[in-house]
Formats: sequence, structure tokens, C-alpha cells
Amino acid sequence: MNFFYCPSGVKQGCILSPALFSLFVNEIAVGMEAVGKHGIQLQPGLVELFLLLFADDLALLSSTAMGLQNQLNHLNSMCKEHSLCINSEKSKIMVFRKGGFLGKCERWSLGGNELEVVNSYTYLGYTFTTKLSLCQGVSPLAAKGKKATYDCVRVLRKFSELTRQTFFKMFDVQIQPIVLYGSEVWGLQRIDVIEKVHTFACKRFLNVPLKTPNKMVYGDLGRYPLFVNSCIRAVKYWFKLLQMKENRLPKQAYHMQINMETNGKCCWASRLRDLLCKFGFGFVWLQKSVGNERAFLALLKERLCDDFKQEWTTALNSSERFSLYASFKSNLLTENYFDFVKIKCFRDALIKLRMGVLPLNANRFRYAHENALKILCNFCKNEIEDEIHFICFCPLYKEFRLKYIQSYLQNDHSFTLLMQCQEKIPCQNLAAFAFHACKKRDIYMLLK
Repeated sequence: MNFFYCPSGVKQGCILSPALFSLFVNEIAVGMEAVGKHGIQLQPGLVELFLLLFADDLALLSSTAMGLQNQLNHLNSMCKEHSLCINSEKSKIMVFRKGGFLGKCERWSLGGNELEVVNSYTYLGYTFTTKLSLCQGVSPLAAKGKKATYDCVRVLRKFSELTRQTFFKMFDVQIQPIVLYGSEVWGLQRIDVIEKVHTFACKRFLNVPLKTPNKMVYGDLGRYPLFVNSCIRAVKYWFKLLQMKENRLPKQAYHMQINMETNGKCCWASRLRDLLCKFGFGFVWLQKSVGNERAFLALLKERLCDDFKQEWTTALNSSERFSLYASFKSNLLTENYFDFVKIKCFRDALIKLRMGVLPLNANRFRYAHENALKILCNFCKNEIEDEIHFICFCPLYKEFRLKYIQSYLQNDHSFTLLMQCQEKIPCQNLAAFAFHACKKRDIYMLLK
């Protein structure tokens, strides 16, 4: 399929430009239906599509090179008739294909000027490629979302106290709509570049290294992947499609998808069917309706979240990397210490302690299997310097242990109980201990 994009030729600064352009494109649309050749049909028997209009954008469509050139010639004659000029430098051609090179006959011109054939083009906010690559299509959205995250973090740093609720309210309102743009169409697939924007924002808030495992980040914050919301948006759009009139192009495109799904082809409709069947809503797909859409979407979102909880729990129990974290964290719920520990440096130290990214030897040389001596405590010499040794036993931090947490260290399970504690004072004391002990460790390593 050939695709041609043409920007508006009417000067946008003029107050008459919307009305003039509307009259112009209406004449083009009527003329295209009369003289157009080889348009696009969504299904046999349906009307041929020769052009798409949105605001002041015009896109010509054809299934053959000759058909597209015929439409360009008609467009050029219409422009001359109305004394308008098209900027050929901004007008582009795209040929959708599986691969290979363009043929010698696949060249197009407008008013004697040859038009450039491009491999990608951003139309209405979505980047189309010749192979309709989904990953390349959403990558610009991810880049915009990451930039917006940087801007959000920079602005929020001006506040002396930044709460979890404030940060993620900003993310959900300002950034999530950017990265989920058009997810009604592509949102039924989990896409890593989109999820990385979310995890990047979470790690920036937690002030932990980017290598910190995502499962720990989700666990302490009680957050869920953006895939949950993108699925909800896709299902919500499906309900909207079902209520559309039959002459609408989106409804006709939906019927084309249904035919593809019926014939066993993987498409948007088949992914939607699989999603509903997976979570026990196969009858909704068959009936094509629900009683209360809002209640159904809430129930579907709950099941999507439950599915991720199971995935999260399985990951914690199946990896040695999460063995310590899994000993005190079993539910994907927001931790109370975000509300209890107001001093940022204390909270940062506690977060790094919980997620195993403190600069302890057991963490720094976690994968240095060739030299087991590297993970030993620099002060004790014969003990592994991990979180349990750091909190409960190392004599280097005895004074801080006595001051902050000694009353909580009564038995062999004290570390787990202390990390699981959801009370205000123990959380604050543990955070203070982690900060002061890390600071003393740094001084000791410098003097050593």
C-alpha cells in the first residue's frame, strides 16, 4: 500500500484558513471518488478509500504506484485551479511492504518535483514504518515519556518534601498519557520500551541504581505495569467500536479484524479475544456486550493486577537474587515507611538496604564467584558482609545499633521482623541506623 502525506497549503495564520481549507479538501474528496484509481478496501464490497482527512492534514492512499500517481496528478490540478501551492519538501511517500527494495517504476512526482520516499513517518502522533513495526512505532512515545519524566523530576526537586502520592499523581496525569498514546490499538501487547519509562520513573523517585530489580521496585511502591492500563484502554475502545454505526471506518476496520480472527490470523481482535478468555470473560467476547461497562472494566483490571501479583510472587520465590527480599516481603503493597520516614537521606538508605543495593561487599561482588574473599566484611575479616551481618552483628556499628535498634534485636528472626515492621518508630530508627552506619562504613573504607 502506498501512502502520501500532504500538509495544508493554506497559510495557517489567516483566520479564514480553516474554512478555505475545508472547502478545498471537500472538493478534493469528491473529485478523488470520481477519478481515483486503485484505492484501499478494508473488505471486498466496501467503499474504496482514496484519502484520509484530519484537521488540516491530507493523506492519499493507493494499492498501486499508478493509482497513487493518478491521485497526485488530480491533487496538483486542483491546487492550480485554486491558486494554491503544495510544499513538496514536506510531502512524503511511504510504501508499506515486508521488505526488499523499491522498483524502478515506484517513483512519484507532484507538479514536476519528485517526492521523497521515506521509511518512517509520524502521522497523528504515531510513527509508521514500512513494515508497520510496533516497537519502532512506540519507541518515540517512550522517548517523549522519558524526557517528560526528567522534566517532572527536575520540577519536583524544588519541593522540600516530595511524597510518593504527589510524584505518582504527576506521573499518572502528565506522563502516562504520553506513553500510552494510541494504546487502544497496540496496548494488548506488553512492550518493554514502554514499561521501562515507568520503572525508570520509579527508580528515580526511590533514588536507587537503574540495575535495581524491577520486582523489588514494584513491590515496595505497590505499583503495577502500564500493561494493565493499556489493556483496559483497548477493551474500553472495543466497547466503543461495538456501538459505532456500520458506515464508520473504524467499525469497518473492526469487521475486517473479526474476519482475520475467524480465519485464524493473529491480529488485534484475536489478542483481545485471548485476553478476555484468559481472565474468564470468554462469554463477553461471544456476546459482544456487558451489562455495566464500568463495573466490568473494574473487575477486569482487578484480575489483571492479580495476574501480575502471581507473576511477581513466582519471580521472588524462583530466583536467588530475591531470597533475602522474599524473606520479609510477601505482598505487593505500598510500604508504610514512605509516610513515616520524612528525612530523604534516611529514607534512601532504608530503601537501598531493603533492595540489596547498599555498597556492601556481598552486593558489590555478588557475581564475583572466582574470589569468595571479596564478599567478606572488611572489619570482621571472617564474616560475609551482607544485610543481616550489617544490621545485627558487625561491631563497627555497635554504637548506632545500641542507639537505634538494639531493643528490636532479640532473637534469630529479628532481622526479618524488623524489616517487616509497619510501625512508625521502628521504621524511623532502622532508617536512621542504615544512614549513619553507611556513613561510618564509608569513613572506615577511606581511612583503611
